[in-house]
Amino acid sequence: MKKYLNLFTVFIFANVYSQQYVFFGSYNWDKNSEGIYVYELNNKTGKLTKVTSVKDIVNPSYITISPDGKYIYASSESKIENAGSVSAFTFDKETKKLRYLNQQKSDGENPVYVSVHKNGKWLVNGNYTDAGISVYPLLEDGKIDSLKQIVNFSEGSINPDRQTKAHIHSAVFSPDFNTILFTDLGILVQIKSEFIRLTAVSKSH
Repeated sequence: MKKYLNLFTVFIFANVYSQQYVFFGSYNWDKNSEGIYVYELNNKTGKLTKVTSVKDIVNPSYITISPDGKYIYASSESKIENAGSVSAFTFDKETKKLRYLNQQKSDGENPVYVSVHKNGKWLVNGNYTDAGISVYPLLEDGKIDSLKQIVNFSEGSINPDRQTKAHIHSAVFSPDFNTILFTDLGILVQIKSEFIRLTAVSKSH
């Protein structure tokens, strides 16, 4: 692995043969370079052995795995206006290969965080630069369906010298999966009507 690569996220899951895999997202800046890496973990020695990687995705700086462990979702932090996206992959434990499924626009700049609801039916993405929260249905085959809802925030910090507008840093579900926490100095968003609609509850500074 190249020494200068910035690796941001790691996720592990076990398959039926008790093998464990570690997934790395990265800043690669070029879709012709490797973007997502998969390593096999030896639980006895702690050794990581590379098994595969994928290209054709730019800056998958944050990745997450579906509750059933079948699908991998990545946000592409492109830093280019209108070029942000979220992508879906599946990992074949038999062939040890990642397979690209599809991609959707994030409807905002610099998507930095993706989370999957525990029912496996919804994907939430946070866009950093324009503070947008995008919601997508997930299809039975793991693909990301068309954008269902976008919520934008505009408030800045109580200290305007520090932050003049909102910036979403993450999107984390509460333990009961009825609330999502978006860190822009603290935004709470309540899930309504089977998660289709989002309602801002509060913001703390």
